[in-house]
Amino acid sequence: MHQGYISEEGILFTRHYGIYKSAEIIVAMKNVLQDNPLVGQLKGVCFDVSAVTAASLNDTDRAYGAIAARDVASYGLELGSLTVVRVHDPENVAVNEILYERHARITSPICGLEFGLSVFGMPAALKALDLPADYRIAYPQ
Repeated sequence: MHQGYISEEGILFTRHYGIYKSAEIIVAMKNVLQDNPLVGQLKGVCFDVSAVTAASLNDTDRAYGAIAARDVASYGLELGSLTVVRVHDPENVAVNEILYERHARITSPICGLEFGLSVFGMPAALKALDLPADYRIAYPQ
């Protein structure tokens, strides 16, 4: 499951929790970008996967990376020009290993998709996104 939005600061935030399904990061990103008037102001992306409780390697291939790259480009955006951060829970080793492997499979040289920096904890993500340490993420209810 996931939630997401684009902040006034131009950061696309997605939060993933529970069982991570298929290409959830890509689906969440597409859902937020679709018909969003703030797309043109986008400076960064933060994928918070720290609350994911289970994940598998099912449905991980380069096609998903190519689809994501095409979809992002359709909005006039280049992932290379954005600060992209994935937030992991350092204690969730088993899930992190699966998510790292998923990432490795999608970012192969054929599609050239880059999901940026992986960090442990939101404070490190906020710093990487050049946001203040007390910044509050306001996911829609």
